[in-house]
Amino acid sequence: MARKFLVKINRYSAENQRSTRNELVFIISDSSSKLGQKGSLPKDGTRKIVISSFGLILISVVLGTAGQILFKAGTKGVKLNFDGSMIRIFFNPYILMGLFCYVSATVIYLKVLSQETLSYIYPMISLTYPLVLIFSFLIFKEPIPAFRWFGVLLIMVGVFFIGKR
Repeated sequence: MARKFLVKINRYSAENQRSTRNELVFIISDSSSKLGQKGSLPKDGTRKIVISSFGLILISVVLGTAGQILFKAGTKGVKLNFDGSMIRIFFNPYILMGLFCYVSATVIYLKVLSQETLSYIYPMISLTYPLVLIFSFLIFKEPIPAFRWFGVLLIMVGVFFIGKR
């Protein structure tokens, strides 16, 4: 017999018992357990998944990177002008998947932005640069000059210092 599961999403903060930082918490439990009760979590197979603001930013970065790669795949070999070809490209499955990734990344970014400062969060988005560079090289066989790698390394060092708070 299949088991049904409920998902409860809470935002815990310093005032609310578990964490000093805002986190998105998923509590996945058998539907027969009593979710929402104060105190310890049920011991009957309940799992708690905590995703911090930094974790959510990383998810947003991966989705943004996937969107860029899908956009490139969707436009490969296509000559676009500002005419009907620009409208037709939006019906390409790669472009549609890329748009979905971008919208998902934006929703997650807005969630994190509601919890953290803009000056901390926005530079973290630049983590897409090395990922796009790597996937451009691996998937599309694009040549990447050493100075471009060095520039991305400098960006990563900057993100490291920003992340230190």
